[in-house]
Amino acid sequence: MCKEVEEYAKDYAKEYAEEYAKEYRKQAEEAKENEAKARENEAKAKENEAKMKQKFDNMIKNAVRKKKDQNITDKEIREFIIDTYLLSEEEADAYIKGVQ
Repeated sequence: MCKEVEEYAKDYAKEYAEEYAKEYRKQAEEAKENEAKARENEAKAKENEAKMKQKFDNMIKNAVRKKKDQNITDKEIREFIIDTYLLSEEEADAYIKGVQ
C-alpha cells in the first residue's frame, strides 16, 4: 500500500509540474507579446509626438509669416507668440529668426 501511495504521489507531482510548466511558458509568451506591443506603442507615440511638434512649428511659422506680411514689428510678433503659444522669449525669437 505504501508503495502505491508513493507512486501516486510521484505521478501527481509530475502531472502538477507539467501543468505548472505549461502555465509558466504561456505567461512568458504573453509577457513577450505584451513587451513587443509596448515597444510598438512607444514607437507610435514618438512618431505622433514628432508629427504634432512639426504641426505646431508650422502653425507658429505661418502665424509669423502672416504678421510679417502685415508689416507688424518683430517685438509685436514676439509678444503675440509668447501670449498665444505660451512660449519663452528665446523660443519666440527663434521662430521669428527661422522665418526670416
